[in-house]
Amino acid sequence: EMVHRCTDAAATWPGRVEVLDLRTIVPWDVEGVLRSVRKTGRLLVVHEDTRTVGFAAEIVATVVAEAFASLDAPADRLTAPDCPVRAPSCAITSRPTASCCCSCWRP
Repeated sequence: EMVHRCTDAAATWPGRVEVLDLRTIVPWDVEGVLRSVRKTGRLLVVHEDTRTVGFAAEIVATVVAEAFASLDAPADRLTAPDCPVRAPSCAITSRPTASCCCSCWRP
């Protein structure tokens, strides 16, 4: 579902934003992410997990270590807020929306 929200948001900037759907985190497409960062000069990792201890931090750390000079802006994460989620129905309301993606992307 998040990839659909991201592609909806990316449609606002045709040809300037790439959306990569990382289906797995082990292994994850390091080369694909680095290629996209080198092409666009930007990185915004959007995912449903909380900001603290989320896999987005690993992606950002790898990009900073491997492609820092390619970044035209700080790498960032758009995540669910750091708060306890008590039930799956509560988690749905805390996921980033397409409008959140639009407000965070500044290509």
